[in-house]
Amino acid sequence: MMEPDFYKIKNIALSKQIKRAIGNRIATCFLLSMIVVSVLTAYDISSGLKQLEKNIEAQCNSLESFAISQVLINNENAINFKLNAINQNPHLLKFTWGSYQTLQKKTPTNKFIWHFPLSWTYIFPVNNAAGTNFGVFIVRGSLLYDHVLLSELVTKVIFLFLFLMMLYIVLSPLGKKIPQQLFVEPIDHLLSLLRNEKNDSATNNDVSTSLEIIEIKEKINSLLQEREELSRKFAFNQIATQVAHDIRSPLAVLDSMVIKDIATIPDDQQRNIVRNAINRINDIANNLLTQYKESQIVSANSITAAEHISSLLNSLMSEKRTQFADKHIQFNLEIDNDAYAVFAKVNRAEFNRTLSNIINNSVDAITNAGKIDILFTLQKNNLKISIIDTGKGIPADILPKILNEGLSVGKKCGIGLGLSYAIKCIKSWGGQYYIQSQVNQGTHFEIIIPATEPAEWFFPKLILPSTYSVFILDDDKLTHEIWRKRFNECLSNCNHNIVVQHFYNPHDLINHCQENEIKNTCFLIDYELIGQAVTGLDVIKQLAINKQSALVTSRYDDHVVKILSQEADVKIIPKGFTTNIPIHVIPTTPDLIFIDDSLLLTQAWQFSAELSGRSIATFTNVNDFLNIRQYFSFDVPVYIDSDLGKNIKGEDTAKMLFDEGFCNIYLATGYMKNKFPDMYWIKDIVSKAPPF
Repeated sequence: MMEPDFYKIKNIALSKQIKRAIGNRIATCFLLSMIVVSVLTAYDISSGLKQLEKNIEAQCNSLESFAISQVLINNENAINFKLNAINQNPHLLKFTWGSYQTLQKKTPTNKFIWHFPLSWTYIFPVNNAAGTNFGVFIVRGSLLYDHVLLSELVTKVIFLFLFLMMLYIVLSPLGKKIPQQLFVEPIDHLLSLLRNEKNDSATNNDVSTSLEIIEIKEKINSLLQEREELSRKFAFNQIATQVAHDIRSPLAVLDSMVIKDIATIPDDQQRNIVRNAINRINDIANNLLTQYKESQIVSANSITAAEHISSLLNSLMSEKRTQFADKHIQFNLEIDNDAYAVFAKVNRAEFNRTLSNIINNSVDAITNAGKIDILFTLQKNNLKISIIDTGKGIPADILPKILNEGLSVGKKCGIGLGLSYAIKCIKSWGGQYYIQSQVNQGTHFEIIIPATEPAEWFFPKLILPSTYSVFILDDDKLTHEIWRKRFNECLSNCNHNIVVQHFYNPHDLINHCQENEIKNTCFLIDYELIGQAVTGLDVIKQLAINKQSALVTSRYDDHVVKILSQEADVKIIPKGFTTNIPIHVIPTTPDLIFIDDSLLLTQAWQFSAELSGRSIATFTNVNDFLNIRQYFSFDVPVYIDSDLGKNIKGEDTAKMLFDEGFCNIYLATGYMKNKFPDMYWIKDIVSKAPPF
């Protein structure tokens, strides 16, 4: 069983750790002391040498005039005689006279020339005022004969030795006795208590210490119990997500390949068996993930955020099938293709509780056997959830009382607050509700909630230029089959040069990308790669392809995965969404480009282009076009709406495109021309009718 990293501790004895730490500090003190004393000694010797140099230079200056006069009368013997007389005195310095020509060319003058080990030579040239050289004084000496400098050096060394001895005497107990008394023995005592051993050394004098250690023992035992519980939860979560991950792929294949062809099965009973088996597998996976997600959600009761509604409905439907498995009730969930990518700003806990209450009411209304259908559709900017049951229905005269007064009908216990709570929540989301019910036929509860922008982590659709390549990395062969089927369906009806390549382990993908050009490539990468030391995000970071990639994972609702994806600037495709995600192939050489936030208008322009045999690239989101605008020619006609939604003005976008080089830009709008000022970057202002 794997455990989180924070449970891994370094198994080194405490006494060794303390001795090592203190020993390092003592060694540092020794080293710093030696450096300080050495620097001071060097400074004193340097100062003494400078003074010695001045004394020698002064003495040579006093002999210079005499030497010049004797050289002029060719009496150099007198110079040597005088220097010998000086050398006879008990002096450390030895003066000799020499010819300047006898010196080597590179021999320095007026400087100490050092010889091993501590002797030196000083050369003093004898010159007149005109710069003529008459010879040199050569002065020799040794530090070993300089009693002053030597005594200072010995003094510093003795001082250093005494200082180090004092440090050793003072600090050595810190590495032995003090750690033993203050750390090792109390902890040994604590360990003996944790092992339930008796410690006879404890006396009445250390009652306070014993009480403190007992308190620590209780805290540690509590922490150990918490750790054990966390380990169990961690292990369960790992198993749950792994099992759900393994179930999802074959389930998606069944959903995409079997359910769509289920009408070909002649026997109704066989069709129901297949459908129920697939739903049951889906329920197992959803319930496992639901338990895992619940352990990840913190303070969800007060959070309102953009939620992926189809995922919430899938999980809720699985929960209800499991909850009412003993009843003869068939649960069906139908989601329109346009609704799979829809988000709404709701509170997750409230949303689940609201729909759960409504479905529970439908279950209570079914006496023996029946059916509950949940239909999820998108209508303009609103999403609609219809809950339809075949229960006994609600009389028309009682329905207002249920809605307004919390009256309960047909329940053995309860006061009907579930429905009133649901209505309150729906209104808090800015939504509306409608109820139609007929006695003995059933009830139709309809919820309409405003759609909102998808969450930042969500990858809503694949837009591929016709010259792109697609690389898919997943450890599951079934997932590759799903993608292969999707691309075969989407690419079979269009002209393109798109190449789809499949990779089953990250090393093959990395090697391929390092050896080939990947600039015009879209990457669809699984997050959890079984048996690999890296995740899909690690691969994306290593190849620096975050702008070209989408993370395809069943763990899209895992808080940690979302944070890591956000940090890597990578969006997520829920794995269950692979069978429904829109895939659009955009021609890179269209006859024209149309940008409008109205889906109906873009579809109308596409239809007109097909009838006239023209090629067109349409976009309902201006950012989708901007992300791939580099693949289009600058002279392609661009028709752009003035109002692109989200306070984005087409005129401003057109100005940016014009500055980049696009030269045939038209403003397609329902407003009159005189509403707009002169815009030199706009070629013309036209209506929203297709130009063909």
